[in-house]
Amino acid sequence: CRCARTPFVIKFCPMKPIIRLSILIVLLLVTACTAAPTAAPTTAPSPTPAPTETPLPQPSSTPTLVPTPTPVPFYLDATVWQQDPQVPVLMYHRFLPNRYTESTNTKLRLADFQWQLEQLDAAGYSLISLENWLNGNLTVPPGRRPLIFTMDDLFFADQIFLDKAGNPSPKSGLGWHWQFYQQHPDFGFSWALFFNMGDKLYANQETTDDWFINMPGWEDALSAAIIWCIEHDAAPYNHTYDHVRLDQTDNSLIAWELKKNDEVLRTFIDRAGRGDLKSRLGNIIALPYSIWPASQSGRGVLAAHLTPEGKPVTAILEADYHYRAAFMPAPYAEGFDAYKIPRVAALNDAITMLVDRKAEFPVAAACALGPMDPGQVSDPAALMAQIQQAVAESRCPAGVYAVSGLLFRAQAGTVEPITLNTP
Repeated sequence: CRCARTPFVIKFCPMKPIIRLSILIVLLLVTACTAAPTAAPTTAPSPTPAPTETPLPQPSSTPTLVPTPTPVPFYLDATVWQQDPQVPVLMYHRFLPNRYTESTNTKLRLADFQWQLEQLDAAGYSLISLENWLNGNLTVPPGRRPLIFTMDDLFFADQIFLDKAGNPSPKSGLGWHWQFYQQHPDFGFSWALFFNMGDKLYANQETTDDWFINMPGWEDALSAAIIWCIEHDAAPYNHTYDHVRLDQTDNSLIAWELKKNDEVLRTFIDRAGRGDLKSRLGNIIALPYSIWPASQSGRGVLAAHLTPEGKPVTAILEADYHYRAAFMPAPYAEGFDAYKIPRVAALNDAITMLVDRKAEFPVAAACALGPMDPGQVSDPAALMAQIQQAVAESRCPAGVYAVSGLLFRAQAGTVEPITLNTP
């Protein structure tokens, strides 16, 4: 059966009900396909999916171990004397510029001083401080011989003079030595200075002919020079206030001379605002003219002198010439007398004598003790055990050991502490 179709109108031919129902369903489907399209409902855009993150690895339950650094073994350097040492003590006074033609017994041309320094250095001498020797700190560089420098009658500008930069001028004796020391460090720089504060003014201005004159402001210049000395191992000690002859001075005046000299030095230290340096000052006396008081009681006055800080006398120094030269033994030696320390006037002939007789002054050796605990460096028992082991293993020689300010003797397979014969 055929049927005509117009939009949205359908005519049916007579047909069987079942056929009509089938055709109706087909027509409805066709109509739905050809109908005007309906707009799709507006919907929110789907969110952009987040990038997939790669999970970080979780730390292992076992931590990574950092290797422990290997401990560095600790060794302590000791000075070893294979023979009992002795030391020459030289005595200087003042210095002259080189326009002078010759030195005198108490005034040394700087050119002669240079020659002396070169001769002593070439002979293997090295300076040790007077107080170190007295205290048993017998240490010099390996292969070197001990030597002590002293100077009397301080303070003159030709002995110590500071330039405008605060450095010791090479026109002065200490400045000349300081310059030599910079080029020869093994020779060392150390002085014991014996001062008289009452018999001179300090020259604080240079002249065109390499000399010095006294001008206003000398007190401040002297204060600065004293401070420099204390800070550079040029230690000041007592030589009496007026450089008196002690054999012609009564006991009460001897005591005053020593006391006054100490007090005036300290006023110059205070003037520089360096009162902290007073604790460094020791108490050693050099006899003016190397002359003792006439009486035993006068000698007792010297020995009984105390510094303003309460320090007792630790040594008294004499002096003589090279043709009667005596040398200071080790402070533990039998017969050592700290109240009778010999010195030799530092003439050129004395230097020649020390060079010729250098074999009389043993050279120092070195020994590295250890490995050991750094906390045992001042433990005598631990040090003796280290020394004994070093000698037994032939790593170090037998002899006198100076270490940590202490002295020990290693001989015949034993090690014993050494007792000083000092006050």
